[in-house]
Amino acid sequence: MKSIVLAVLMCVAAAAGHAQDNPADHPVDKVRAALRLADSSLTIECVASEPDVIDPVAVTWDEDGRMYVVEMRDYPAGPVGGTIRRLTDENQDGRYEHATVFADNLPFPNSALAYDGGLLVTAAPNIWFLRDNDGDGVADERRVVLTGFGEGNEQLRINGLFWGLDNWIYAANGRSDGEVRKPDDGPETAIPLRHRDLRFKPDGSAVEAIAGFSQFGICQDDWGNRFLSWNTVPIRHVAIEERYLTRNPHLAVTSTESLIAAKDLRIFPVVPKQQRFNTEVIDSWNASCGLTIYRGDKMPAYAGNAFVCESVTSLVHRMVLEPNGPTFAARRGDAGVEFLASTDLWFKAVNLATGPDGALYVVDFAREWTEHPDFVPEGMRSAVNWRNGDTLGRIWRVRPRQWPADGYVVQKLSSAAPGDLVQILDHANAWYRAQAQRLLVTRKDASTVPALKEVVRSASTPQGRIHALWTLEGMQALDDATVAGALEDHDARVRRQAVLLGETRAANPKVLVAMAKLSADPDPAVRFQLAASAGSLSADARVGICLEIAQTDAVDPWFRLALLGSTNAETLKFILALFERSQGDMDAYAFARFEFLGALCEVVGKSGHSEDITALLAAIARQQFITAVPDLAMFSGLARGLSQSKKPLRQWLIDPPAGLTGETIAALGRVFASADYVAHKDDARDFLRAAAVYVLAQDPDPSGVETVKKLLAGGDNDAVRNAALDALVNGGDQAVVASMIADWRKLTRPAQRALVASMVRSPDSATVLLDAIGAGTPSPLEIDPAARETLKAYPVPKLRERAASLFVSSTAGAKADVIRTYSAALDLAGDRARGAGVFALNCLPCHTIQGVGQHVGPDLSGIASKTKEQLLHSIVDPSAEISPDYINYTISTVDFEIVNGVLGGETASSITLRQAAGIETTVLRENIEEMTVSDQSLMPQGLEAAFDVQGMADLLEFLHHPDRKMLEDAARAALPPQE
Repeated sequence: MKSIVLAVLMCVAAAAGHAQDNPADHPVDKVRAALRLADSSLTIECVASEPDVIDPVAVTWDEDGRMYVVEMRDYPAGPVGGTIRRLTDENQDGRYEHATVFADNLPFPNSALAYDGGLLVTAAPNIWFLRDNDGDGVADERRVVLTGFGEGNEQLRINGLFWGLDNWIYAANGRSDGEVRKPDDGPETAIPLRHRDLRFKPDGSAVEAIAGFSQFGICQDDWGNRFLSWNTVPIRHVAIEERYLTRNPHLAVTSTESLIAAKDLRIFPVVPKQQRFNTEVIDSWNASCGLTIYRGDKMPAYAGNAFVCESVTSLVHRMVLEPNGPTFAARRGDAGVEFLASTDLWFKAVNLATGPDGALYVVDFAREWTEHPDFVPEGMRSAVNWRNGDTLGRIWRVRPRQWPADGYVVQKLSSAAPGDLVQILDHANAWYRAQAQRLLVTRKDASTVPALKEVVRSASTPQGRIHALWTLEGMQALDDATVAGALEDHDARVRRQAVLLGETRAANPKVLVAMAKLSADPDPAVRFQLAASAGSLSADARVGICLEIAQTDAVDPWFRLALLGSTNAETLKFILALFERSQGDMDAYAFARFEFLGALCEVVGKSGHSEDITALLAAIARQQFITAVPDLAMFSGLARGLSQSKKPLRQWLIDPPAGLTGETIAALGRVFASADYVAHKDDARDFLRAAAVYVLAQDPDPSGVETVKKLLAGGDNDAVRNAALDALVNGGDQAVVASMIADWRKLTRPAQRALVASMVRSPDSATVLLDAIGAGTPSPLEIDPAARETLKAYPVPKLRERAASLFVSSTAGAKADVIRTYSAALDLAGDRARGAGVFALNCLPCHTIQGVGQHVGPDLSGIASKTKEQLLHSIVDPSAEISPDYINYTISTVDFEIVNGVLGGETASSITLRQAAGIETTVLRENIEEMTVSDQSLMPQGLEAAFDVQGMADLLEFLHHPDRKMLEDAARAALPPQE
């Protein structure tokens, strides 16, 4: 159901003359015969179908095993008419034979969760609470718990409710965002989601936007790890929660999600090949949805495996999750085949769940089309009956062939004794554990507390001990002694949860001592959690624990983030303690942890605290390192941090504050001497040369800047070039910037492009650039279209007007005239090789095709299915239709910097924009003055002016018949040095 393609339109199966398939030709028995399981020891059976189930998109169960099916009967475009069905298996034979409409008239409902004798249901703009109070099977209580969720495309709304191990309820954003609040609260209380998922307390008393941005499907494993899905990315892991990072306001974070899916994302459908328009490759992910972790007890070989649907190609894919440091690696579970696949296209798996019986349930939408017409060319929409099959629906169960006689019997927990619920926390099936925890937490029966503490101490499984811990926490009955004991549990997964629970209890010396000991824990997940949680401890404890963990783990990027979030206000103290601890060994430490050391100093620079910056420079000056590595790491980091302030590091050294002595500045001369040596050393590692160049640009002596300019003009090393441009353009000296433009003809073409991209970011340097263009060098035609468009839409009026006068396009007339002119290309024979050259020069900085290029705009690998006329229109008028994922944003900072691009990442503390050539810029939210959305695509208007009609014919021919090697050859040929 989640099939949306963001570069090229989603697959639709037929031309205007498509013959409608008859739903009657796809009965349950026929579809069942078409299903293929990779494991012959398993079987699949239908447990509910039409008319009892119609258009199902999600399933859940209450504490007594009654199934609730969420039916999106109003999909794709209404009118409103979604329903919730309650199904019961009265004789417990495995078939749900009795159905009741529990609730109806819901707008596009898509998930439900049992709570407090009723259900929570997502149906944007609301999350509803529905309950049957009079026992007739129909919800007579109906109230809004939260409101303000975005009502975007019907398949892209808030969804995926689940009860978290920590007693919060989690939900997937869906991609429509929103401003979320309680219904009686004013709009000023709303929580903006901003490309993040959500968690809330069951009673709505607390709401948080959290790390992660999931489309349709979100889940957790037995240990509280959270996993996300996207239509083209089957699984991601939330490696670190935002609350650990927002403690450090100077920490710019690009992403909190780990892309754990295998690099080879091929899938193996068995459906017959269809005639399709605008299709992605059939063996690639287009409609990933319904991600779940199997947590049942009937298929132990699959415990902890991830399962995800691909609705367009009628299959369910399995992945094995393996620990990889603080995150995971997901590998294919079934070689060359899928866990479950169908030869009948009317099998439309859209969601999955572990049931009360320990089996895996598959939700089958059972329509001909799951695609939404919004993503189909307008002229084709009317030819397709998008609701074909809207009288069907199936729920399937995957289970072992060998099945116990009482396998379908479900224990009714609503009437279970409190002591029995406590023991069920140790059940082998996570469904039972989660239900028991929820009931115990909501009932808060104090008589169960002693038994719960005993389960923490002696349950046979780590899952049982963990559930008991969080149940006590949810009941507000967890004490320090119980946490201290759990910190010493023999299972690392229990220790990790105890660290989480210890964050608010570390004032107790026993808890603090037990937590500190775990800095040397053999399990990386425990150490990682401690690194993240350390920020909640006292300053001394925080620094000590982070020092220990950094010694072994700061080489890992996720550990670095956790440590940087935790050191926060103690960053300088941490660095000074590191100097003291690593005397004589700082060189080796810095080489292995170069990025970490630089990032620490960058935080100090971004803080803008004069005393801290002066103290850091003095401390660096006092050190006697053997190599240049520590100096380069720290100085480049500090310089980057200060580059975002009004006084860059070079200015600090030219005009030092009172506390920065001449003796200190003189001692720092060794740093620049070392930087000069390393910058010229061709065999030095790229990261060292880049840092050296950046440091050299901070030299208060003008010779440093001149050396960097020579390195920029004479070299072809990308790392050196980018570091030089970054340092010089953002160094705050406009005379330096002007001198670089004066040397335009000495720069390579990549350096020219990068220079312009850097200069358009600030009004001062943009003014220098426009002055130079007005004087004739560079020519307006030498400015990339993306930079031209940025300048023509600049937020400073006088610069915008100046740019408009300089960049007068020869095709600035009406789009219809331009299209008419270039339509002649449709009748010309195109040369594919020449077209690859046109693509390399004009499109490659933003687009990928067959794995070559940059992931800024959409991947064009499947664009060959569009007609040449469609492609022509998209090239000439790129802003006619802009996908939500490729909206062009402009950020103006408090320091008068301008950044534009598509959204590359977003956290509570920062926003990352992605620009041409794959350049990413991360801006702290506290530095954002204004963020605006453009109705113009990042793909520039007037791009066609870069080539003639024959060039357009060549480009269209290449796009229709792309060739990877041809493109790679063209890309190399497109980068000659300019003298």
